[in-house]
Amino acid sequence: MDKKELENLTEDWVREILADIATEDHDLMGDKNISEILNRTVENLKKTSFSYLGEEEANKVFGEEMKGYLKSKGLPCVDIPGSSGVKFMKQILNSQFKMRDDFLSGFKKPNLMYLSDYVYYSMAAHFLAKMV
Repeated sequence: MDKKELENLTEDWVREILADIATEDHDLMGDKNISEILNRTVENLKKTSFSYLGEEEANKVFGEEMKGYLKSKGLPCVDIPGSSGVKFMKQILNSQFKMRDDFLSGFKKPNLMYLSDYVYYSMAAHFLAKMV
């Protein structure tokens, strides 16, 4: 992920990601909040590092479950600020699916921080998927 890719993130993309969990008329889907979610996401992505683990190291860290996610350069991973250790695609998607289920079931009430996290995890998954 480079600076240019971050500059290409738009409020429309944020709305598209959030459309899965919130209707357009939801209080938090207003322009000001969408702009804030985008800004938070971009700032968090700037602090995020993406890297590869070699197959042997990835196997030690994650075991056999990572095999389907290996790419030509190794296992794409993300180091999320405030989280211990690197994560790979399956873990990022599981976190995002859990957040989605929590929203849709009413277990978690949407707020700016939680919606920002949801968008952040979606973008992290996007950038992991683009790694070769």
